[in-house]
Amino acid sequence: MTMRAASLLLAGGALLLVALSPVSAATIRAGAERVLGEAHNSGSVLGTLMFYDAGEDLAGGEGGQPYGPGDRAWAERCLGIYDLYRQLGGEKPEGRLRFRRDGERYFFSLAGAPGRWFDAPEAALSDLLRLLLARSMAVPESLAEIARSTPVDASLASLAGALDEALAENSGPIILDPGGARTLTFSEADIAVGTAGLEVRSEPLEGGGVAASISAVPGAEGRQAVLGYREGVRFRPVAERDVSVRDGAAPRTPGREPPASAGPRPLQDGVAASITQAGETVRFTLPATEGGRLAVTSTGPSDVEAVLRSADGTVVARNDDGGDGYNFALEADLAAGAYTLEVRHCCAGTGPFGLSVREE
Repeated sequence: MTMRAASLLLAGGALLLVALSPVSAATIRAGAERVLGEAHNSGSVLGTLMFYDAGEDLAGGEGGQPYGPGDRAWAERCLGIYDLYRQLGGEKPEGRLRFRRDGERYFFSLAGAPGRWFDAPEAALSDLLRLLLARSMAVPESLAEIARSTPVDASLASLAGALDEALAENSGPIILDPGGARTLTFSEADIAVGTAGLEVRSEPLEGGGVAASISAVPGAEGRQAVLGYREGVRFRPVAERDVSVRDGAAPRTPGREPPASAGPRPLQDGVAASITQAGETVRFTLPATEGGRLAVTSTGPSDVEAVLRSADGTVVARNDDGGDGYNFALEADLAAGAYTLEVRHCCAGTGPFGLSVREE
């Protein structure tokens, strides 16, 4: 199957997008360490070529090919690096990113560039971040230059550390979220102005210099700059700060839980419902007083999956894509008792769905 992705978690055998930037952290190095700390010996490896389409926000096995837990784990780690790139202001690349694992060899490729094989996962992950940044037209030029000057065999920790060091400097680049604002100080300038994508308001400081409050113009994204000038010197700035405006994909903070779901509803034939928030689970209760066979099929345009649980939480049955299109078709033989049917979007999306219920 295909799925929306940026952070991929196992959910009923499918890759599931929780939200963009799952490795969001106080520093890029901390995020990189989190990616490196993820288990990579995670079950069977089928050697499937995995893909991520940033434009469609879809991921899976190329051509719909099946993949094992080890294939999925490698894709997850690569997409963790992609998330760090996006946190640095990187734009969505054109074409597909592709990943493959063959035993203890690791592969990735970017559209328009030859693929690369590595004998160690860290080397591949470091090179992936380096190439994404080096090719970007949106991250601050100073960060792209760090990537371009980083040796191919450099560790991910050293690359991430260099990026953090540049961001921490008082004269370093600024990563600005849409709707966000920052205040910069230019001690040698009398006025500050921004490029077309920025709104800048400057106020003089006691003792000289200006404080510049910057925000992004609606719809602006990519590389921008704030320039400080002295009175009487129009064409030569005395100070400059690189700014990158992210494109509006909001990062998820670490540990953020999916939105709370509404209370369970009775499971009935023909019921209509909707998933209104990413990560939401819609629950239906079923008292099987005499037991018997249950068949539940979803209808509608949404790619939903289902899990049937007994009263103690044990998974009795699950299904994804067993029905028409991306709908599920779940069947189970039930003993007498109480059950809960959980329905969620396979890929953290939203949308309406209906249920067809048959009991025998």
